[in-house]
Amino acid sequence: MESTAESTRRELDQDKLRLAPKRYKEAFLSFRCEQHVIDDLEKCYKALSYSITQFHKVGKFFFGLKAKIDSFIKEIPFLIVTRKVAKTNNGMQSS
Repeated sequence: MESTAESTRRELDQDKLRLAPKRYKEAFLSFRCEQHVIDDLEKCYKALSYSITQFHKVGKFFFGLKAKIDSFIKEIPFLIVTRKVAKTNNGMQSS
């Protein structure tokens, strides 16, 4: 029985088994870090995807708004002339 205990003790004293807890801890920490990195990358991917989608939605809105503004700017000379005519006509009517 003592020989079995001695052989088991010698086997446990080998580097392979003696360093097992340390290697397990290092491997587990590495695994957990990788999991956190993957989770963070997923969050970044989702945030970037959402941001790009929102940018394009807003871009479409502003493109439509820009078209309206451009058409309004083109009408400004006409509106100015029309307003001057209206003032002139109002001035004539009130006299």
